[in-house]
Parts: sequence; structure tokens; C-alpha cells
Amino acid sequence: AVIVGVELDAEVLRVARENFDLDALEIEVCEMDALQFLREDKRKFDLIIDDVFAGYARSVKKPRWLPQPGFRLARRRLQPGGLLVTNALCREAKYLQQGLQRLFPALLRLRVSDYENEIFLAGPTKCLSSFQERAEVQSLQDITVERPGAVGPLLPRSIKDSRYVRLGRLALSLSLTALLRVWRQK
Repeated sequence: AVIVGVELDAEVLRVARENFDLDALEIEVCEMDALQFLREDKRKFDLIIDDVFAGYARSVKKPRWLPQPGFRLARRRLQPGGLLVTNALCREAKYLQQGLQRLFPALLRLRVSDYENEIFLAGPTKCLSSFQERAEVQSLQDITVERPGAVGPLLPRSIKDSRYVRLGRLALSLSLTALLRVWRQK
């Protein structure tokens, strides 16, 4: 598999190289803004994982460009049958869910008990139905996999942009990549 990682903060990449052996993963790493990457890079991908956040500590939020135009641009970068996975804070989940439901035929939500994040998988109905069936058969312990219902009108978010991302978000993205690799191999 060809894996491309996009990270804005050079310091995050430095720490990842020192502490997570990033270079040993043999992935392409682009040091740039994710929105810029989505606009400029024309390659198509089978899977896109969004773990983009702006701010620090308790002020961390999705940047202003998510869900729009970010999810629309990500959908254009997907191969037919491709999946978009996005990490969302619970307080922003409905807003992001609404954006995904407008763009993709099917959506799944993964919730981990006692954790403030939710993971959305967006893509073809057949693929997500297969994932949901596997999840029901296998024991995912504290992870709930569900099809979220429709979201009504929401008030616009107020998000202050920041150019920094937390190292923990990079680690979570790498973990999600490994999890999805294992899932695809089964």
C-alpha cells in the first residue's frame, strides 16, 4: 500500500520521527496544510483518514474548512468505492455528520465508551454494510458501531483557526491506519 501522511507542524513531525520511528514506516509525509494538500494534490486514494484539529488542549476543534469545503475535496480524492474516515469530538459530531450525510451514500459512527471522540466512516453503502456486519459478529468490546439518523438544521459553529496540531492526533491517525489495514486483510 502507498500511504501518504499530511502534517502542518514541523515540530510534530520531528517528535514523531524521534519517538514513533516515523521514517521506518516507509510512508510519504507531506509537510503542509491539509486543505492545501486536498486542493493541489490530484492523486486518488482508497482511504482518507481525517484527524485534523486546530488549537490546543480544551480549545481543540475542527478547522473552519471542515465539513465544507474539506469533505467535498476529500470525496474528489477518493477512488470509486473509497472510504473517508473522520475523527470528531462529540461536541462537533452532529455538525460533521450533517456534512458527511450530504456527500456520501452511507455513514457509520463508531463510539468508544468513556471517550470524547466519535469516528465516522463515510462511503458506499455496500462497503459500510459489510463493515457493520463484521463489527456485529466480532467483539469490539467498548466500541459501538451504528448508522446515525438524520441531523436537522444546526447553528453554525464558531471556530478560531490555529496552525498547530497536537502530537496525539498524529498517533491516533497512525493507529486508525493500522486498524483499517488489519480490517482490509480479513
